[in-house]
Amino acid sequence: MKRMVLILISICLIISFIIISDRYYLKQLRLKREDALLDNCYCKKTKQEFPVVLKIIPPSIKKLQNNSFVAVSFVHSCNIKIFKAYIKYKEEDTWHCIDTLRSCENYTIIRTGKSGSVFFKIEGYKSINKHLISDSIDLQLKESDKSEYLLKKVKDSTKFKPRDGAGCVEFNGKLFLIGGWSEDENYTYTNSEIWSSTDAKNWSLETSAPFDGRHCFGIVKFKDAIWVVGGDCNSGYCQKDVWKSFDGKIWTKVSGSLKFLDRALYSVVVFKKKLWLFGGQKMPKMVANHDGGELYNDAWSSEDGINWKLESNQLNWPGRSVFNRVVEFNNKLYLFGGDIYKTKSYNDVWKSEDGINWNKISNYSPWKEAQFSDVIVYDKKFWMIGGSYKMENLNDIWYSEDAISWRKLDYKLFPSRHATSLIVFQNKLYIIAGNLRNDVWEVSKK
Repeated sequence: MKRMVLILISICLIISFIIISDRYYLKQLRLKREDALLDNCYCKKTKQEFPVVLKIIPPSIKKLQNNSFVAVSFVHSCNIKIFKAYIKYKEEDTWHCIDTLRSCENYTIIRTGKSGSVFFKIEGYKSINKHLISDSIDLQLKESDKSEYLLKKVKDSTKFKPRDGAGCVEFNGKLFLIGGWSEDENYTYTNSEIWSSTDAKNWSLETSAPFDGRHCFGIVKFKDAIWVVGGDCNSGYCQKDVWKSFDGKIWTKVSGSLKFLDRALYSVVVFKKKLWLFGGQKMPKMVANHDGGELYNDAWSSEDGINWKLESNQLNWPGRSVFNRVVEFNNKLYLFGGDIYKTKSYNDVWKSEDGINWNKISNYSPWKEAQFSDVIVYDKKFWMIGGSYKMENLNDIWYSEDAISWRKLDYKLFPSRHATSLIVFQNKLYIIAGNLRNDVWEVSKK
């Protein structure tokens, strides 16, 4: 009897060993097949391979209301765990990643601001580093309606010389254009001229301010005065002073030398009843002690222009030049792109409710990754105008209601430019000067 029990136990152990060995072998075989044959998937139940499938279903509707977005569906096999969505326009060589989906989604949203060939690509991954398959499609999008805005030139040549980086502000029913960078045949220079206008077309020279000539500085309307914050580094040093005026003619120095303004190309806005300053960079080719070209992604605030508080020395977005790229709208701040001077540019979009905590709301926008583009809010929309892309000026004009979906205001006769002066005045948006022009253009609702 005991002998029979021992025999049965031995048989059970042998069977168990065989089962375990078989399962281990099958598991190893499956792992090897999945690693070596990335274009197929192994099914444990049937012990068979089946192909990886990822196929875009062409959308039936290609005419988009307001040209804002289109839903693109795709089918896929279960072995795809991660998806990456890309878009590319016809004239571009680079695919731009717009979304990463870490679950088995079957659709994505493409937001666009252009008509014509807009290519969409979806990539499938087994894991974050193991690409399986991809599929792409030309959406051939078409606009279904015309623009609601009219662009026209209102002044071909003003009295002031062509310039860029000039500050413009509306104050007590008048426009004031301050400073700027100009170019003559043999040299370039900045100025401290104060020009004014009551209609954006006819300009008069009010005075030359007592501060050094400058461009690309902070200019805002704050506490019933015009404020000029900092300036450029074109003279071999950075302008670190703060000035204000109650009439645009008489100027008072508020602060002489703010150490943290040893930088250029930052953005200054009024937010929550304070002055705020964001970002910027050192300029090693202009200033001797700026070796390394440090990039800033900090935030400073002040209630009086004298005492400044460091709100954060490291915001969520990477350090960059942000001149004229930060705007306030509905008590929130938005950052549109930015750049590292003559090195790299961004076209992402960030949003903040307190100036300190920022969230990226768009990885990629249809406007070019340009330097010296300018942003403003007009008619409850964000407007992005001009810029310099690959050393060539742009004549692009984009606008958006949500900072994510964009439309382009096409007008081929609008001359290209960068570092223009934008201002909303009498319910119209004015585009004044820019590299190197002294004309005035007007955007209005039809």
